[in-house]
Amino acid sequence: MSGGPPVKLNPGCDIWEQSQALQALVKNVIVRQQVSDLPALQRALIANKDALLNPLENVPKNSSHRSQIQSAPTQGVEFQGESSGKRKLEQDFVEETLIMSDLFGLNELKSAELLLAGEANRGRYPSWPRGLISVHLYYDAKVSFVHCLKLIARAVPGFTWVAEIDGDVSQYLSTFLDSLVESDLIAKLLKGLKSLDIVKEFEKLRGQRALGTSRHRKMVFDSIKALQDSLSEVIFCLSCQRKLSARDSNLLLEYFKPSDELMDGGSLTQSNVTMLFAIVYAMDSELDQGFVQSAHKYLTACATSADPASESYKTVLSFIYFAWSVMLRKSANENLFSEPLASMGLTDDDEYFLEQSLNLDVFLMFTTHLMSLPSFFEEDFVVKKTHQLISDFILLFPLKVRDLRNQSDEVARTHAAYTDQGLNPPTDLRRDFEHLMKLVSEFYLKETLGLSVDYWRVNDSRLSPKKSFDNQQKYLALHKFLLISGDYLPPLLYVPYMDLLRGLSSCEESAHHCFAFLNQASQSPSQTVISMDHFFNALQMYYTHLRQERAPNPESSIGGPASRSMSVYSPRQATLINPQEIQGLEAVLELLQTICSNSEAVTPALFENVSWKAVYTLFGLLSCRVPLSLKANVMKLIAILGRNTKFAVSLWSLIDKYQLISLQQSPSKRAIPSGGIPQELEEFENKQGVYDLSVNFVKLIGNIVTYCPKSYNLDSVLYFMVDKLLNNFNTRTYKNPNDQYLVAEEVLRVVFNVVEHYVPSVSHFSSPTFGFKVMNLLYKDSILTKKILYIIDRAVGKRKEYLEDLETKSLSKLCIICLDIIIKALQRQELFFKLSRESSMKQMLVGIDALLLSVNPRSQVKDHLNNMLMLVLVSDTCKDITCRATKVLALHASLNSNQSRSLKFLCMEPAVSSQVLQSFVEIIEDYDSDYSSANNLLEYTISLLELPGRNVAHFLLGFDINHKSTTSLQFPLNSVRNCLHALTAVLDQLLEVSSPDCISPDDSRFLRLAYRVVFKLCSNSETSVPTLRFFQNLDGFLSRHLLEFRRLIPGHVDSVSVDLQHAYSWIMKSLAYDIRVSCVYQKRSNISKILSTLMEVTKKETHTTGAFSGFSGYSSSFQHSLVGLGEEGMRKAWIVTALEDDIEVTLQPQGTLSLNVLDSDHVMDAFSLSESETSEGLLYFDVKLLHKFLIEMVPTEKRSSVLDDIECILEFARVDNMRKDLALSRQAMLSAWSQIVKIILASAPFDLLYTEEKQQVLLEILQLMAENIICPDVVPEMAVTMTGTMLSIISYFRQFLLHSLNAGMADDIPQSSAIQSANTNILKNLIQFYIHGNAEMSENLQVNILSSLLAFLRLFTTDELTPEEVTFSKKHNWNIVLSFGDRLFKRIFSDCSVGHVVQKSAAYCLLTELLNLDSQQVVVQCMISQGFLNKLVYEISSENHSLIENLNNPEPSSAIFVINNVKFCLLAKLAQSPIGAASLVHGGLFEVLKKLSFIDARPLTASNVVHGVSEYYLQQLAAFRQVFMPLLECVHTILTTLSSTHREAASLTLEFVVKHLDVFMDVFHQRNFKIVDETALKEIKVAAGIINFASVNGSLKVSDADNSAHLSEHLRKLHLQMLKLLADFGNTDNWEVAISNTSDLFHSDSSTRDSLISILCVLLTYVKGHAVGALDGKVASQILFFPSVVAPSSGSVESAKGNNDYCNMGVLFKLLHQLTDEIVRRVIDEKRGHEKLFEQDRYSPEEEEKYLSGRQVFSSQATYFQSQKLLIIRTALQALINEKDEQIRKLYYCIETVSFVLNRHLEYYFVHFKPGYFKESAPNFQQIRRTAALAQASPGKRGDFPFSPRTLKSTKMPTFFHNYSEEKLAQIQDFQTEVLTALPVRLLERILDLDSILAQFFFSQDGVRDSESETFIGVNVKHIVRLMQISSYRMSADNN
Repeated sequence: MSGGPPVKLNPGCDIWEQSQALQALVKNVIVRQQVSDLPALQRALIANKDALLNPLENVPKNSSHRSQIQSAPTQGVEFQGESSGKRKLEQDFVEETLIMSDLFGLNELKSAELLLAGEANRGRYPSWPRGLISVHLYYDAKVSFVHCLKLIARAVPGFTWVAEIDGDVSQYLSTFLDSLVESDLIAKLLKGLKSLDIVKEFEKLRGQRALGTSRHRKMVFDSIKALQDSLSEVIFCLSCQRKLSARDSNLLLEYFKPSDELMDGGSLTQSNVTMLFAIVYAMDSELDQGFVQSAHKYLTACATSADPASESYKTVLSFIYFAWSVMLRKSANENLFSEPLASMGLTDDDEYFLEQSLNLDVFLMFTTHLMSLPSFFEEDFVVKKTHQLISDFILLFPLKVRDLRNQSDEVARTHAAYTDQGLNPPTDLRRDFEHLMKLVSEFYLKETLGLSVDYWRVNDSRLSPKKSFDNQQKYLALHKFLLISGDYLPPLLYVPYMDLLRGLSSCEESAHHCFAFLNQASQSPSQTVISMDHFFNALQMYYTHLRQERAPNPESSIGGPASRSMSVYSPRQATLINPQEIQGLEAVLELLQTICSNSEAVTPALFENVSWKAVYTLFGLLSCRVPLSLKANVMKLIAILGRNTKFAVSLWSLIDKYQLISLQQSPSKRAIPSGGIPQELEEFENKQGVYDLSVNFVKLIGNIVTYCPKSYNLDSVLYFMVDKLLNNFNTRTYKNPNDQYLVAEEVLRVVFNVVEHYVPSVSHFSSPTFGFKVMNLLYKDSILTKKILYIIDRAVGKRKEYLEDLETKSLSKLCIICLDIIIKALQRQELFFKLSRESSMKQMLVGIDALLLSVNPRSQVKDHLNNMLMLVLVSDTCKDITCRATKVLALHASLNSNQSRSLKFLCMEPAVSSQVLQSFVEIIEDYDSDYSSANNLLEYTISLLELPGRNVAHFLLGFDINHKSTTSLQFPLNSVRNCLHALTAVLDQLLEVSSPDCISPDDSRFLRLAYRVVFKLCSNSETSVPTLRFFQNLDGFLSRHLLEFRRLIPGHVDSVSVDLQHAYSWIMKSLAYDIRVSCVYQKRSNISKILSTLMEVTKKETHTTGAFSGFSGYSSSFQHSLVGLGEEGMRKAWIVTALEDDIEVTLQPQGTLSLNVLDSDHVMDAFSLSESETSEGLLYFDVKLLHKFLIEMVPTEKRSSVLDDIECILEFARVDNMRKDLALSRQAMLSAWSQIVKIILASAPFDLLYTEEKQQVLLEILQLMAENIICPDVVPEMAVTMTGTMLSIISYFRQFLLHSLNAGMADDIPQSSAIQSANTNILKNLIQFYIHGNAEMSENLQVNILSSLLAFLRLFTTDELTPEEVTFSKKHNWNIVLSFGDRLFKRIFSDCSVGHVVQKSAAYCLLTELLNLDSQQVVVQCMISQGFLNKLVYEISSENHSLIENLNNPEPSSAIFVINNVKFCLLAKLAQSPIGAASLVHGGLFEVLKKLSFIDARPLTASNVVHGVSEYYLQQLAAFRQVFMPLLECVHTILTTLSSTHREAASLTLEFVVKHLDVFMDVFHQRNFKIVDETALKEIKVAAGIINFASVNGSLKVSDADNSAHLSEHLRKLHLQMLKLLADFGNTDNWEVAISNTSDLFHSDSSTRDSLISILCVLLTYVKGHAVGALDGKVASQILFFPSVVAPSSGSVESAKGNNDYCNMGVLFKLLHQLTDEIVRRVIDEKRGHEKLFEQDRYSPEEEEKYLSGRQVFSSQATYFQSQKLLIIRTALQALINEKDEQIRKLYYCIETVSFVLNRHLEYYFVHFKPGYFKESAPNFQQIRRTAALAQASPGKRGDFPFSPRTLKSTKMPTFFHNYSEEKLAQIQDFQTEVLTALPVRLLERILDLDSILAQFFFSQDGVRDSESETFIGVNVKHIVRLMQISSYRMSADNN
């Protein structure tokens, strides 16, 4: 059929959709036992009852419907279930519909629906047209209906079995099945089964061109075959389980009557065998008398008719006769039909029908035609019924058995007579007893249920006396049959009897009984009794007569010296054995092989029995001239004996002794060995084409090669197996063509066993073992690897034909072994290569992964890896190959990143790629039938997704491999169905299970890997966006599965629960990525849905519970927010219940391992050697490997004494593995849950989280984790995760609070007080966990708990809150801290001293915060009493050397800088209290600071300016500032805290400054505003503040005048530097230069300007302090500025010759001008900021970018929602306004100070200046009350100065100037005139106006003083005006 244009899928239900839906329900209820689906199943069974009752019948054709279809192209057609009306169809579609209708006799509308279904499934079968797909779907639908019927029939309880299903389900299914049977179900099934002929069906399809490719033909054939088998199985189940009616029984009995197939000579099929046994079960049930009569009549008629023409029909009739005769005899004995049988004359008919069956050779037919079917032994009930028939025949017909035995004796005598005369025996001799023995032998040899034990039960002492009498009689009869068979055994029956014993030794118990039976018979005096002595005596006799004269002495001891000068295979003459003797010997050897292989206890007896000489005799026979078949059987028996490890060394010695192969041959000799097995191969086996001897020798090697002695050279063995057998296996001639695969199979099986048990070791590279040599060949381009890849390539080509012949099966079996070898080699490759690199041996290894990428000699392309893909494609019917091929792909992807060739192959072959995709999709969809393949495919996908770039995984999952941005993940019409489609469908299906008990271990493992694939797709940068979009379109796939998956987590702990927990964690991690990506791409609706899913709470009732009800200090609204924490208050959100119910954070510790015999050190070594790691990072013990190591470490003779220890060790390892996996799964769940919480907090839109419920959810999470971490058995790793999550939530709450306060929403956050009130339990739990943490607490846990404590204590200490709220919070937290006493402080002191730098830093920060809370100085006193303060000061001194080394290092370590920083921050916080500051002063801190030589390591600015500022210099300077700045701030804080009268602190500070004067001078030299940065400005500000504080009252106590003069000179230099700084920083032109070079963002501009203003405040404070000082208790004034109105230009300060050139009045005049302009600009900026603040909805894109680029607020994501943007802009504007206001206050203070200093100097020059009054004087540094901190913090608050201008009118003013020239004196006199121009009246008036405006503004904000009172600026300005007026008047008077 040809395909047509696409047609939209019909929403109505076609037959295929109906069948699939019904099958899914039946599987869920019966197989998965989902009782919740029973109502749906009831409805579906009622709706599909007709389809189940007539599965092969179709809806008949209809002429009206045909007309509708024919007119569909023009008029359209309406389908059932469609609401869209009529639909027009294409003409091609109409023609195909009619063809489909005629082909299957199907209704035309149903045919159209079936074609529509085929069109809809084009994605599943992309290479097929819709017609072929419809054909496949038609048969698949039939199979599904019959399969449902079979499941129902098997689930219903009956006579034979009872299924373990729910009672309600069983009762309903029984009722439904009864209704079907009453509706003639069996008759209709029999009718359909008779009409179903595979050959005719294929001819019909071929005639209509309804068969496509070989794959399509194979699938259709399999469907028809499955339909035939399923129909017969349904009938078989009904026959087994219930009493059939007479009508049904007769129909069943007459099923084979018209069988043309069998009558024409066709072979029996599995369906025929199933029907045959259905008849037998029907005969064996409670029969109706009418059926007995009719059946007897029918069978009698068949018996009297002509003999059947075909062997198959003969087999059927003979078997039915035999079963009927047994039933009649059994019924007669049980008195079931005694009277009816007698009345009908049937009492003697059992013998009649038995004779009829014997005439048809029933035993021979049974053996050759029934048991030869491969599937005969797959059905246990068929096997049990066969055993019952055989045993009942032997029990019920004892005379007939004896008669058959006597008859066989007559036949044997006749046969012997003819043979003795040289004549051929007659062909018509009856050999029934011989056939019976063969039947018994073949049946019990192949069955796997151990039924042969019944023949030996009579001698079993363990037989219970309570057994029924019937069973006793049965066992006696069976054993008697065994005795009769071997009594006076004629030669003709010898081989059959040996085969009988062999069949009855098919299990371990039977083999043990048979050996005891034969061994006991050895004690019989009769020479004719078959016994073990008889066997070995006969073998010794043959060996004695056949051996050569110079053969090795068999009497010598094992392993003794032997002659090496000759070979036992040298030419010789020997007596030949006749064929009959050979058959007897081979039968004996085969019997011994079966006994030894099934019972390990027999092997020691053969070795240890001296009279038998079994081993020597067997090796001796190998050296004799006997047929190869006999030698092959001898070698096979020796190989079986080699399984016993106790005698492995002995066998190796005998191999060498008898020279079966030369073990001493040099590996360099590659010639063919001169004797032994190699000679047999070359001279005899090659000629005969039979290689059994070599194959069995390889088996011997494989059985004992693991235990070979290291002294033997095994190169010759390896050479023989690989180079001679394997290399030429495909070029030799074979008598049986399939033997070539048998040869290669045995060789490769040995290779696999060696590789499987081999454990690489470094010692093997110097002393190679056999396993090492095999592995070495695998990792090279050797003959072995070439043949393995050749076999795989050949298997691919053969399976492409889709034939199931014997060659294909043999090649597939060989391919499986090759794949197993590759898998083991890939698994061990990484370790082998690692050991190879560690060893001294140099060799070239390629690796099996690289060999898979090499060139294929057969195709001349690199397609070995592609063959693995093809194996998946062509091996859809061979699950073992599919499983292993996918495993190879997964392992190769994990080892080799080169996966491009496979992708290229798929791109070049579109047809193949579509088929490969279809195969992989089917693997996932049919995961429940082949879990291993599905899991391997998922592992393959995971490995590929971890590789960069596009690969096969992206192709399989539906991504376009050519374009990264496009995918085919959605479900459009005709889209190709990919693995992701299949995976989501399967996961949805698994999610529908009703309880965790329905999840099997295989299901849980599949879920674990499947959700990991989902996570890989969501987390991969290339696949995350389309994948998440696909999941979102699937009705919120991730969210749905997250909520529903909780039901699947079982309460108990086992492998299922562990896998499900891992799967649960992958879902959570995937959802976390969904949230993150949705936030990045602003998918607000999806985020809202997810947050509602995770954090939705349904309130039931409101009440206040828990620990929060006792807080009365909060409003009712705050307490109301705490409602619902109890279970009755609300239904908790998922994010809470997941932590509370799903995630267990504790783990019981494992018990200790107690040993009795083994040494614990050796056991620990075995544990370490057997440790492995999974792909998920789980370290586990390989139990098999551990067992091997334990066995090897114990000598063989002592192993029995340590078995208990070994068992205990293995159990310990198993439990430890489970415990580790359980801990890993719980940690994975908690980590994934934590990831969701953190991503929500970091990325979710603020307004979506800004609800009372969600804030309450986060608070409850915080409480739960605080309770969990204090559990006694909490897992440390999980504690790390919980504390980290707590830190994130606490940080979020603080950011949330700050953001809300800054955004003006403080009234809408009742949760803030709720959080604050809840801190009691949280804080207590945190502190308790921290205090009681042991020394084994990890560093991460220490850091997290310290950080969480720190963040929680800082939560409500923000300046945005009211002082009352902050005080209350601090007091509340401090009371909780105090409740723990000194334990908390001591623990913090301990963590500050030891541990990692991050841990120590966190501890120091926590201690600093406690100092901030401590208003009672408790922490300070504890630090002093515990000696921690002294220790801290000492640590600062001891770290001096390490700091110097680190500063001199080109790449300094930041750890040392960090710890130094936090220490000085702690000291600075400590210094904020008077006690702390005094303790530091008296504790020797300044003495330590003076001795710190690292301070002098500062890179000097002067030495770098000349050569230009280099990057290296800047790096070194930045490193130095990291340690220097905290030190300066600490000193600054000490000086600020202590009062101005603390002369000791000032003196020590000056000593410290003078000690490091060069450093301070270098700091002040940083006045190049073109390169200055904010760090330099801060450094200047703090250093200048220190000089300012220490220079007023500080005094240096020196003993001699020289030192005093020297120090005075240093202080004079500092004074000059301060004045120079004022000259530079007092010029606002320099400010603009600095701002333009340091700022590129809005906030950087403001920050730099604020630093410059602060520096100016400090410098002006310093000048004011010297302008007004205290000298000996008297008010005094110093003149600092020279009377000049010309200010020094920028850059001329450093070049000035004297202080008079840069320290003049012009600096003050210019500064006053500039400050006035600057404050006006700041006022204007603040006003504009207020205007912008109220226009927040009208911002240009440039303004938005400007404000958003520099924000430091709530969210950290890259893009924002509009609401977030507005909030951020508003916060930024408010911060800008606050900064401008602060700058205005500082500038106002500067104007105050400048006006005051200017006033004092003008008063001096205008009023008190006398030219003769110049005396030399030194500068006098004095302290004033107003500190630099006050100048910085609130310079705008106008406090009263200690001196007013009026109080200083008559003050004596010592000058700073001396030795003036006449020119200077003249200049001073001219100054009075120039001042009038430098200070115009309009400037002073402007200052007064500005002062008036700002005074009102400050009053409105601060309310410090009355706005009407006169300001300090006003007083000074008015005084200046008055001075200028006096000067002007004076000058006018002088002029006049």
